[in-house]
Amino acid sequence: MIKKVSVVPRDTIKIWAIETQHGVRDYVNKWALISIYGDEGPLSSKVKSNLTCSEYSEYFFHDIETKISKFPCKGEYKLFSKNDARRIIKFINDVQKKDISELVIHCHAGISRSAGVGIFAVRYLGLNESIFHKEHPYIMPNYHVVNLLNKISGLDKSYVQFWKSLEEEQFRIY
Repeated sequence: MIKKVSVVPRDTIKIWAIETQHGVRDYVNKWALISIYGDEGPLSSKVKSNLTCSEYSEYFFHDIETKISKFPCKGEYKLFSKNDARRIIKFINDVQKKDISELVIHCHAGISRSAGVGIFAVRYLGLNESIFHKEHPYIMPNYHVVNLLNKISGLDKSYVQFWKSLEEEQFRIY
């Protein structure tokens, strides 16, 4: 049963793999990893083989919030899709049934895409959103990712209302 959701940057996952390979890092608790990547490509097979996660799932989409096929700059971009949302929800449901205590989510910087999935997972699993926000004060979740996951899963709580209430609480004078 998942008791904690963490959001980290891609480089943290690479460091964990190196530490595990050299016996520096030993995981007591079982954990699962959602790996989100863009143009940098998926984690290498060497990194994946050195991770000690019990479950692993990867997703390709860019950190964009509106449906566009091209930016003024060079290249194609993939928007987070309903299929991506369904796959993530299924992965969380499957992991929740196992003896896995932590869900770790990474993207390139650990700020937007992974944070969007992270805040959704916290809410979906009934964990404490305020604690998640305090443990990850640097995040700026991708609205499209959170809203699509909420819509597909049937969660009704408004992402925007929740974060605004946290911001108001931080600046409240007592």
